[in-house]
Amino acid sequence: MNSVIMSEASTNQWDFWRIYRILRKRVWLILAAVVITVGTAVVGLQFFGRQYIAYRYVQPSESILRPPGDRANSEERGARDRKLATLLQLANSPGVAELAMTMTYADIAAPGEQVSPERANVAVLSDVGLTREEIAEMRQKGKIEAQVNTTQGEGGRVNTDLIIFSAKAPSAQQAKAIVDAFTVAFKRFYEEYSRQSLRANVNFLKREVENARAKLDAKEKELKELRQQKGIVDLQSAVQGDYSILTPLRQKAEELQTQLASTRTLLAEKRRQFAQTPETLPDPAGKTIAAQELEKELATLTTQYTSMKGTYTEENPIMQQLQRRIREVQQKLQEEERNRPRVANAAYLSLREEIRTLEAKERALATELAETQAQVSKYEQRLAGYRGLDVDIQAATADYQMLLDSYNKLFSQYQAALLNLNANTESFITLMGQTSVEGPVRAGPNPMQVIIAAILLSLFLGIGIAVGLEVVDNTVKTTADAQQLIGLPVTGVIPRLESGDSHLLPKITHVLPASPHAESYRFVGEDILLTLEEHPDIRSIMVATVRPGQGGTSTIANLAITLAQGGKRVILVDGDMRRPSLHKVFNISNDVGLSSVLANGLQIAEVLRPTEVDNLVLVPAGPIPKNPWQLLRSQKMQEVVDALERSCDIVLFDTPSAAVFADASVMASLVDGVIVVVRANHIPRGSELQVRHLLNKAKVRLLGVVLNDAAPEMVDSYYYHSHYYHTNGKGELPPPSSTKPSPGAKPVTVRQAKSKRVSTPKTEQPAEAETTHIVPVDPNARVEVRREDVLGKEESGGRA
Repeated sequence: MNSVIMSEASTNQWDFWRIYRILRKRVWLILAAVVITVGTAVVGLQFFGRQYIAYRYVQPSESILRPPGDRANSEERGARDRKLATLLQLANSPGVAELAMTMTYADIAAPGEQVSPERANVAVLSDVGLTREEIAEMRQKGKIEAQVNTTQGEGGRVNTDLIIFSAKAPSAQQAKAIVDAFTVAFKRFYEEYSRQSLRANVNFLKREVENARAKLDAKEKELKELRQQKGIVDLQSAVQGDYSILTPLRQKAEELQTQLASTRTLLAEKRRQFAQTPETLPDPAGKTIAAQELEKELATLTTQYTSMKGTYTEENPIMQQLQRRIREVQQKLQEEERNRPRVANAAYLSLREEIRTLEAKERALATELAETQAQVSKYEQRLAGYRGLDVDIQAATADYQMLLDSYNKLFSQYQAALLNLNANTESFITLMGQTSVEGPVRAGPNPMQVIIAAILLSLFLGIGIAVGLEVVDNTVKTTADAQQLIGLPVTGVIPRLESGDSHLLPKITHVLPASPHAESYRFVGEDILLTLEEHPDIRSIMVATVRPGQGGTSTIANLAITLAQGGKRVILVDGDMRRPSLHKVFNISNDVGLSSVLANGLQIAEVLRPTEVDNLVLVPAGPIPKNPWQLLRSQKMQEVVDALERSCDIVLFDTPSAAVFADASVMASLVDGVIVVVRANHIPRGSELQVRHLLNKAKVRLLGVVLNDAAPEMVDSYYYHSHYYHTNGKGELPPPSSTKPSPGAKPVTVRQAKSKRVSTPKTEQPAEAETTHIVPVDPNARVEVRREDVLGKEESGGRA
């Protein structure tokens, strides 16, 4: 097989060089994609308006951030970060946003700032033209957010324990109003949030104080009645000793019960908060592009549905279709949210830690209470053994004193909790300074980042389109494509010739023998020569094309020249009696030819015409007959073929398109071998298989496929050809060995050949009888060809 042909494996694999050739071929497509995408991005940036940025710092108090007890620095920093994370969740919560909508000018006024009575109760955000829906949309787009302020430290960026509220709005007034309303709303929201636990403790202590007061009053009444009834009795020393121990134990048991009840109440409250707090939260930075697009589509559909609701009823097909689409988008959005990455909830972790601490405290108090109650039971059993009025009075007095001490302690705790609840919480959250406003600045993403992203995206898009077009392109481009299409091995690949030099192609092996195109035809000729050596019975070959314009005439002409240059005696027959062209290639008259032999009874020797190429004789097609197929089917045609085969080494036939005319099928049954020519970059339409089927039915030997007009970069011989013709430093081609240059003639260079348009001289040709119809003669007349008439007497005697 032709060594210049690229291997089938290399053409089937998407290796680096194939992709490189594809990108090089479609480089303008890629550049166009880059220009269009970048241009679109630049134009799109112009649609982003200007915006103002307002911000204000908020400082939580140390009592909020400081962890309980003494801890190491690392643990303290971790606890403070968790507290800040909890505060940040509160700041970005919908509750703060809802409260911000109710903030008035009186609420956001700085201490000492005077607010006019007519504006004191006006909602700030509504006054600047912002609605709840707009605030929700701005929060969703990240235009209103609270973040932990950080600074550069030794080990990277560290928290400064400050929370910064920021807002982006079209006007400075709106941006400042948003930040003022949200910071004040966050301060009040946290105050309310922090008071919930204090209120629960105050209510519990209040109930305990009321119960203790009731028990104390009942014991006091019981003691008075006992003294009035029996009078006072002196206590014995033993009873006094037991009571001196029992009384502190009872007090301790009461204190432990109070502490245990308080701890359990607080634990229940924390567990309730813990059950309502999610373990994880959606990652703010993990929202996918698909989720964002779905949210935009949902907003668009919702707006469209609302706008059309006043025009159409719910039963209208348009409205029902919108409802179905909204449900589909909502389901997809929920699916995206379920797949969205989640991060740990700092508030959840903090509550879990507090619950564990309270549970440990509860267990410790319960254990200590059980031990104390056991001691109380012990001494109460000892005192139960005493009989006498003095014991009863002493016991009642001890109980009363214990209840009094418990009541006083509970009342003190209640007063402290009440003071703490009613205390000023201004120190919990401090609003630092006034709101600062910057701008106007360009809204939207960073222009340079957008342009860089557009360039990268367009490069990937352009490369993808280029490779995609190559994948869907089913034109015949490579030897593998041609072999798969015809089902025959490819014997040669002829590279494409420049359009200005196309007139040279039919005889390029003669006029430019050192060109890469001539070399490609020589590979085809060498393949035929090897086939002739392997199969000496092959004496005649025809070229078949699927469609007109495939290059069959150029292929058979150059193949004839190549075989003649290789020393073979060649007769080239123009069997295309519908549109003959070989006589034009060799500048020979077409007055008589094959049709004259078949229809008018001329001898074949009378139509043989020598050419400028040694060893090559041409039989023109002759005048166009009425029915070429009838002449080719005649017995005389078979005799002509047999006579020509006996008169030379090889006979070559040119035929019309095999898919258009049946002439090629007739000729295939008369010759020994067929070469199929396929033009590259043509889209297969099924005719190729039809031609292959017709040739198979003719039982002719198919010698191979020639891929014509292939891209030069797909032909290795063309790609590397120039490396062998620049050794003398002048770029000259050696003179053709098969021609006889005139003395003193200079070698023709590739550049000269293209600039001078080297061509054969054009001779005056007689007018062809294109419309002349020849009346067939007796088809049984015999045809004789003398070798002297074909090759000359001297040559005939030397090659008997």
